[in-house]
This record gives sequence, C-alpha cells and structure tokens, in this order.
Amino acid sequence: MKINNLQSIKNSLAIPNTFSNQYDPPKSQIEKSLLGELFDVYSEKWKISTRITLRIDQLSSLFAPELLEGLIMTLSHYARNKSPSTCQAIISSLRNYAKTIFPKRKINNWLAADFKNYRKLLVERYRHESYLNDIRAFLKTWYELRHPGVCREVYISLNAMRLKNSEAGRAVRTMDPVKGPLEPVEFHTLTKDIYHAYEQGKIDLEKFSISLFHIATGRRPSQSAAIKCKDIEIISTSQENFINQVASKKEDLRLIHVPRLKQQGAIFRDEFRSIEWTAELFALFRLQQKITQISFTSLLDSFNWNLQSIDVSDIKSDLPLFPDWKRINASLVFCSSLNSKGEHALALQKLRLDSAGSQWHRTGQSITATLQTSANSAGSHSRTGEKLKISALRLRHTKGTNLAREGLGKDIIAWLLDHSTLEAVKIYTNNLPEHAIPVNAAMALSPTMQDIAQLFRGKIVDSEKKAFGGTKPQTSRLHFKGKGTATCGTHKQCGMGSRIPLCCYECDYFQPWLDGPHMEVLTDLLNERKQREITLGPDHTVTKNADSTIIAVINVIQQCEMRSQKLSIRSRKK
Repeated sequence: MKINNLQSIKNSLAIPNTFSNQYDPPKSQIEKSLLGELFDVYSEKWKISTRITLRIDQLSSLFAPELLEGLIMTLSHYARNKSPSTCQAIISSLRNYAKTIFPKRKINNWLAADFKNYRKLLVERYRHESYLNDIRAFLKTWYELRHPGVCREVYISLNAMRLKNSEAGRAVRTMDPVKGPLEPVEFHTLTKDIYHAYEQGKIDLEKFSISLFHIATGRRPSQSAAIKCKDIEIISTSQENFINQVASKKEDLRLIHVPRLKQQGAIFRDEFRSIEWTAELFALFRLQQKITQISFTSLLDSFNWNLQSIDVSDIKSDLPLFPDWKRINASLVFCSSLNSKGEHALALQKLRLDSAGSQWHRTGQSITATLQTSANSAGSHSRTGEKLKISALRLRHTKGTNLAREGLGKDIIAWLLDHSTLEAVKIYTNNLPEHAIPVNAAMALSPTMQDIAQLFRGKIVDSEKKAFGGTKPQTSRLHFKGKGTATCGTHKQCGMGSRIPLCCYECDYFQPWLDGPHMEVLTDLLNERKQREITLGPDHTVTKNADSTIIAVINVIQQCEMRSQKLSIRSRKK
C-alpha cells in the first residue's frame, strides 16, 4: 500500500513519543501568508494569495524525508514574509536543481560540490545563475532559522559564492529594439496612435485609460491592477492670504493614490504614492471609475440582490478600477447560493471581503496583455518597421530613460518611478544612451527617415478643390507665410492659433496640397532647430521638441513626391 505525499510529509515531521516509542502525526499548523491567506503547513497545497497556490506535494516528492522538515518550515517562513511570486520562484529553482542534479533520485543532502556542478551547467545553459541565487538565499535562511538539513560547511560555502545574475538594465543600455526603451519618435507615435484608436472606437475606455496610465507614469503592471475606485479622489484646497486673513480661490488636487510594490514585508495595498493629474486626464479615470461602478450595480441587480445603500456604497468604493469581471461574477454566483440558503449575513460578509481584498483584481500579466492589444489595435510600428512590442516594463524603461535624458537627479527619478532606493535608477543614468533621432538637412529626405516613423496621418490632396472642406477656403485654407499650403478638415476650430500650420502636420484632419510649400516649412523648422542646438545644446529637450513635427513634414514631402511620380507616369501613358 502506497503512502500518499501528505502522509509522507506528516510522517517525516512526526514528533517522537518517548512513552510509546512511536511516531504520531502532528496536528494542523495554520499560518497566514503575507497577503492574508490562511494555509495549513501540513497540507499538500498552500493557497498564499487569491491567485497563487503552492503545490507542496510536488515539491516534497523530490526530497528525502530527512530534509522535508527543514524544507517545509523554511518555505512556510517565506510564505509568511515574502511575496507569492518570490515563493513561486523558490519552488521553481528547487525543482530545476532537482531535475538537473538529481534526475533519478531524491535529494538527500546539500553538498558544495553539487552546487559547483550546478553552477557550471546554469552558465552553459542560461548564461546566468539566478536559479542558484534563489537556492542560496533559501538555504541561508533555512540555516539561520536553525531547522535541520543544512550544515555549517554548506552555509559557509554558500556565503563565499559570488554569483552572476542576468544583466540588469541590458535592454536599456543596448537600446534593444524589442525590449528596450522606445525611441522618442516611437513613444510620440504610440501616444498619438492610442488617442486616435480611442477616437475611432478601436479600443474601449478601459484599454485607453490603462494605456495612458502606463505611458504617463511608467508604473509596474501590478500597480495599476491594484488600484481601486476609491483611489480616484479630488481634494479641494484653499489658499489663505495671511496678510488680509481672507480665503482666496480654491484649487482642486486631482489624485490617483497608486499602491506601492516591492516594499519589504508590505502586504496588498499597504503603502501608496499619490499622482496628481491634469483635469483632462483625470476626467478620463473618473469616467472609468463611474462605468465600473455602474456595470457592477447592473450585475448586482441581475442576481436580485437587495442590499442596504451603505453596503452597496462600500462595495462599489472597493471595486478595482480595472476589474476582473469573470472573478466578480463567480463571486456573486457563490454568494447568491449562500443567500438562497438563508445565510444572508455570511453571503454579505463574503461579498465585502472579496471586494476589499485582491480577489476581484486583474493580474499584472493581464494588464500587460491589454497594453499589447491596445498597441496592436492602434497600428503602432517600431523603428524596425514591425509591429510595436509593448509591455508595462518597456514603458517603464522608456519613462526612466526620458527622465534621465532631461537631466533630472537620481532621487527625483527614483521618486517618479516609485523606487525605494537609488540603485535601480543607475540603469538609466549610467552610460545613458543618446538615441534621439538626429534631424538635419543632410538626412532629412533619406529613405531611412521614412522607415523610422509615419507621423503624418492625414491625406495628400492633388488640389484644394479635392479636399474635404476645400469649397470654403475662407474657413478651411491654411497658410504658411501667406502661401496656401493645405486644407483643414475641421475648418481650423482647434484653437492652436499661431502654431498653425506647423502643428497641423501631425493632425489626422490635415490635407496638405500636392503643390504646397512643404519644403519651405521643413527648411524653416530645420533652421530653428539648428539655432536652438547652438544656444541650448544638441541634447536639450527644447532642441528636440519639434523633431516629431519635422519628421511629419518629411513624411508629407515624401508622399507628395510619390504622388507626383504616379501622376507623371499616368500622363505619359495617355
């Protein structure tokens, strides 16, 4: 008769009875994970978060009984004090070690020689030693907690190791075209494409607001996933004139309180840093908040729940800003079954606990998938001409690189990226890659520039008469230094004033004429840039400010040349 894994764990951890000289199975030992989930140390599975369950039975099958007690107790220490992802990483590393060094038998001891052999294999296979680094940290904790299984000699040898992790910041340093920071024009194009996709209905409000949040803040995906509706807040403040002792006008602070991550010992939504937004962007998140709450109310009504207004208000306040509706629906189904059995108080308690915790929140992976979907729907392309690969991490690298290029100090960059130390900021400030596109007259019309980005999204027209709105030139015609240049599809009701027509080259409603003075526009822009470069320097933000407009003008000139060639060929054939 085979003994199951659970019994094996219990037997190995049994405490000897000095009277009967037999081993009795221990009692259950209930612990609480870092995120507040209860688990039994002696069970086969530990649920340590709403989404992560550790398979202790699979791990215990890899170790001899004499190591199981120390293994289980150390792992429970990790579950109580470390993030669920850290616990998963430890188990993954231990399984890789067992598969590599002990493929046909259980691990019955820890030896320095085995670690040396494992290290060599890791470098050959992965070019880093992250798995061994995880195991070293785990075994050192195991020894320091004084659980049996790790001897002093192994502890000393582990301390003496100098391991090589995967190179931090390599994608940033090398400006990797797939994983590294976006170049300035790529970033500008992505932002513009996202706005345009939302206006055209290609992405919904949730995708739009998630995209803009990460483009603007560079926060981690798990941070946006952890935001609740109650984190969207307007705070009214009044400035007092202390001379006249009278209150002046009120100013509204439009804040999103963003949960922090990677803080030592912090639990879910334990610490926050608030971000202030402009009225326009804040209105977007406020609208997302209202739609989420309205959608939940409709879902609640479909289950025929009749709650007091204070309960509904509290639950709606605790809703995630970007919810996982499948999990919310599953929770309502379960709570409704309790309700139907007459257990109203228990059903309400469960509902409020689920809303207050992380149960209804999306994962960081889900947020990243949404970002990529939005970029695909927007049709954004990279500098290589392929579809733009987007992730929250890549946008974070872009934010950090842009902040470093602006010359901000490490402490400010760390604060804006929500780092707790300055160490991680070094990947942006040390060996900063200067990769802004050098725009000058010599390369302005090169084929390379056409491949970099297509910032012009309007439509070339052969003449004013063929443009939309061209029959009303008094309201739609655009001039450059008194010369007719293009037609505006919105009849110039955008309020851009003196910036017209330069800003128009990036507008979707811009209709440049085939024979317009676009080369003169480009020459003026290049001359202005050269003057700023002399005055401020080539790397100054103001110097590069009009680069996207310059590239859009280049796009127009190139398209005009292509159109002229087609018309010329057509006329010759006739």
